[in-house]
Amino acid sequence: MSAEQPPTRIVYPESDGQPIADNAKQLEYTFLFYDNLCALFADREDVFVAADLLWYPVEGDALVLYRPDGERFVPYVELRRRAEQAEQRALQAEQRALQAEQRAQEAEERAQRLAQRLREMGIEPEEI
Repeated sequence: MSAEQPPTRIVYPESDGQPIADNAKQLEYTFLFYDNLCALFADREDVFVAADLLWYPVEGDALVLYRPDGERFVPYVELRRRAEQAEQRALQAEQRALQAEQRAQEAEERAQRLAQRLREMGIEPEEI
């Protein structure tokens, strides 16, 4: 007959009696390093970046953070990816607009050349 094991006590690391970062400066530097390392290695599948904010979920509860509008918080790397994609789309739209402007200018120049040829032939283009 086996004896039941008592539940394991969960120990949350801390230095001041509170299981969170000791001060705002530590938190700021943690985020600074984490965000920049995530950005640096975003394209590397063989690199995993993690940071310990000394925040721990209650055992058995998933820690999911939501914004005040009810949407889940998006990781920095995902926000950066979205921003880069939006920038790429904007650049592509600008290039398409420039190409369309160039085609319109070329069409106008062609129309003017054709009108000039018609005038040289004695035909007034506006009367056609």
